[in-house]
Amino acid sequence: MVSDASKDLVIVRGATPAVGELTAALSDLGRHLPDPIEVHQPVGDYAAKLLRHGWLATVVSGGRIFGLVAIYANDLETRRAFASILVVDPAHARRGLGRALMEAAITEARSRGMRSIWLKARPDNEPALRLHRDLGFRRTGSDGGRDIMERDL
Repeated sequence: MVSDASKDLVIVRGATPAVGELTAALSDLGRHLPDPIEVHQPVGDYAAKLLRHGWLATVVSGGRIFGLVAIYANDLETRRAFASILVVDPAHARRGLGRALMEAAITEARSRGMRSIWLKARPDNEPALRLHRDLGFRRTGSDGGRDIMERDL
């Protein structure tokens, strides 16, 4: 549940922002991630890929995106969804928005017939690890210095 302090913020499930809007939001929010998106690929390319192949939920207010989660739920062979990103503007942190976004992603993955959902998290990002554990994720391995966490749906 989103706290009263965030009443002006709305969670949009299945959001489809324009690629430019998503690129700007990812650039802005990406500053708060432990590893910048640009380390892996250009932000515009990532935004376009998310819009083509992923599912998004965003936290918006006044036309601005303050948080988002994106999943890929298209692996019909393994039926495992992948949570590619979860980020909330630090000005709105600790209000239940990250939890609400992940719960929306879990619900969407389940509705698409996925059997599990997995993600990668930095082992030194204790707030993220705690949230994921609280949501039923468990550590199943590591990859490139990140913990792999997964939960059944």
